[in-house]
Amino acid sequence: MTLLLCLLLLQGRQWTWYEHYERGIKHYESARYPECLREMDLALAQAPTPKRNQFTRAVQKIDYKPFYFKALSHYHLGDVAKAQEFAQAAFRGEVVQQSPPLQADLAPIFDAWRRQVQALSAEVAAEHERIRQRRRLLDLLDRGLWRQARDELDELVGGGADGTAFQDIDILIQLRSGLEGRLDGLRDDMQRRIQELIERDALDQARPLLEAFRGDLSEPVYLELDRMLKQAEAQRDSPSDAQDPDSVTRVAEAEAAEAEIQAFKVRLTNLELEKSSLTQRVQVIEQRNRDLQNQLEKERADESPAPVLKPAGIMALSREGELGIRADVVIRGDQPVSAWEIRLDEVPVPFAKDQLRAVDEGYRFNRILLASGYGEHRVSFHLRDVLDQKLELTEVLVLQRPWYNDPLYPAMLLGIGVTLGLVLTVRRQRRRRMAKLRHFNPYIAGAPVRQADMFFGRDALMGRIQGSLHKNSFMIHGDRRIGKTSFLLQLKQNLARLDSPEYAFFPAFVDLQGIVETDLFHHLMVEVVHSAEWEIDTDDLEVHERAEGYQSRHFSKDIKKIIARLDARTDKHVLVVLLVDEVDVLNEFSDKTNQKLRSIFMKDFADHLSCVMAGIHLKKEWESSGSPWYNFFEEIPVAALPDEAARALVLKPVQGIFRYQPDAVDLLLKATAGHPYLIQKLCIKLVDIKLRAGDFSISRLDVEQLLQAQARETRTKES
Repeated sequence: MTLLLCLLLLQGRQWTWYEHYERGIKHYESARYPECLREMDLALAQAPTPKRNQFTRAVQKIDYKPFYFKALSHYHLGDVAKAQEFAQAAFRGEVVQQSPPLQADLAPIFDAWRRQVQALSAEVAAEHERIRQRRRLLDLLDRGLWRQARDELDELVGGGADGTAFQDIDILIQLRSGLEGRLDGLRDDMQRRIQELIERDALDQARPLLEAFRGDLSEPVYLELDRMLKQAEAQRDSPSDAQDPDSVTRVAEAEAAEAEIQAFKVRLTNLELEKSSLTQRVQVIEQRNRDLQNQLEKERADESPAPVLKPAGIMALSREGELGIRADVVIRGDQPVSAWEIRLDEVPVPFAKDQLRAVDEGYRFNRILLASGYGEHRVSFHLRDVLDQKLELTEVLVLQRPWYNDPLYPAMLLGIGVTLGLVLTVRRQRRRRMAKLRHFNPYIAGAPVRQADMFFGRDALMGRIQGSLHKNSFMIHGDRRIGKTSFLLQLKQNLARLDSPEYAFFPAFVDLQGIVETDLFHHLMVEVVHSAEWEIDTDDLEVHERAEGYQSRHFSKDIKKIIARLDARTDKHVLVVLLVDEVDVLNEFSDKTNQKLRSIFMKDFADHLSCVMAGIHLKKEWESSGSPWYNFFEEIPVAALPDEAARALVLKPVQGIFRYQPDAVDLLLKATAGHPYLIQKLCIKLVDIKLRAGDFSISRLDVEQLLQAQARETRTKES
């Protein structure tokens, strides 16, 4: 009983507008569009006006937009006309009007409606063009120009026109063509008959026949026949040829001529009747054409007008600099703008009218407004189109005072500066104490430079060699202690780290100083095995078994194994690079030994083996065309450091601990001419002297005193 009572209560219960609305939304989300339309209609029956923040019975706020869902539902069901009708209604409501995302959802409906209207307009225009073409053809037929009508119809069909639209006219042209053909045949028969009568001297029959059908013969034909007939009559009437014809014969010939004239008249009358019937058919078709055009024009006048979008838009504000406010306004609408204005804090801001630029399906304004001060500022944009539809957008932006414009900023900045200065001073003092305790001296004089942070001024040379090693070998040469060995060591580190897309570099440093000729190839392979960290197995190489008698062929065999094992580790092209130092010793070896070494690089392993050699007197010794190494290397001289690199070599190693006076650096570079060894040698002594004195500032006087002391020492040694 209780259950039955509940069912009766539920059955009699009236649903509220928002319950219908929520049910409709659920139907829409589940793609049940007919059910959605039914629920939205029930909701509209109780609440016909869309509103934002509409209260439900449970005191909840919702955006009530039933026309929005009706428009989208009709669109999904394929009824574009209904969809655009409700989309326009949705645009008139405040929910969609103030929401660009919802407007964007409805945009495809208007696009589809425009396409539909455009397609219909195109069809109507095409039909009007067909009617115009039909009128032209019928007019030509009415004027008897059926041949021209035939040519123009053929041209239309050949140009792509629908032949079925002109099928009736085509039939009329064919009928007219046949009729004209029969008329031409009748005229030809009359002309031929008159000529026969003239030739038979039946002039009394020929003259009546010619005069009876004079209007049906062309003027030239009539004149020619008349001339022939008159000439024959003149000959007949001449005295010499005059004869008295039999009266019975003359009567018979006259009757025959009259009968023939009547027969021709009957044929001509029939053709005229047929021509009249054809003309009436043309008139009927022309009237049907006019009726069709009138109907099309009426349908076009009854068409629904193209959708008119009420202007909608969005405005975004952002800060530009201190007091600038960038206002970016995007307007959507299809009507021209008649007036617009932008206000800052209710004060109109003057802008040229062309600052509102036309963009796709709307307008855009993007300019900077200058505020009078910090704080909250209100920007409003007002627009009216030619249909007097209005739009107003308002946004608020707060310009916070920058921290550096705070009145306390100078004091804060001073405090930070003082604190930072104290921190730096304390750190510098601590570093100097540690430097003194540890006898800090970062400069290197005599030994090769292995640390990258102590290597200066060879970046261009390094890049040149690294970029061409896959196709060239190089020979660098220069004075002693100019940095050749340091360069080779740095090149080895760089090649080991280099991530080339095509090549895998495997560098090995080899020092030839003190090597005898018989040990050359053994020493090369030992250095390759020991100096390279390539993570391959080298235990089975012959270099481990032959301390003596290790020749070029053994070297070739071992390097071949090494290259094969390296190749198995990578998909890139393997390139073993020998970085050979103190190569001047090769000048003392025989040409045969040099030729064998060159052969290894040039013939046996040219694709996988390259070298960079360094020495002092190579250029002078090997530039001869008779040398085994002639034209094998790309020669590069290693010169003194450029000014910028030389200064970096002086200053950077002791930065934050020692301070060089600028004129002290100038004197150092002048005295050493940029030679890295001499620079570091002087800097070592300067740092030692200053450390012992507890002074961390190096002046020009310090450099001068050191140079004078060295000069005295040199003179003492020489004496």
